[in-house]
Amino acid sequence: INQALTKHKIMVKGNTRRELLYVKDTVKAVKRLLDDDEKGLFQISKGESYEMMKVAEMIAKAVGDVKVELAPSDRPLDIQNLIGVDTESFRWTPMEQALSETVEWFR
Repeated sequence: INQALTKHKIMVKGNTRRELLYVKDTVKAVKRLLDDDEKGLFQISKGESYEMMKVAEMIAKAVGDVKVELAPSDRPLDIQNLIGVDTESFRWTPMEQALSETVEWFR
């Protein structure tokens, strides 16, 4: 997001996949665990990964007038989808909305 806002360009090194969580969703998930008095270890996961090129394109759309470039990378590993929480009872923020709100926060 900083690259997009300051340089009007996003350089993506390799088109790897990553699981990304919006901070508001993470806080809601932690609050639910606390409210339900859950005990133990938890990994908060949406269970959905994103290609970094697609994320960069969503950021470019949210910022406007941003060029996205793909550079080669020697880092071939992708994050595989993780088991997430029940999506019927927990409403995750759509990635495009999360990125748009984050761009506005940075502005």
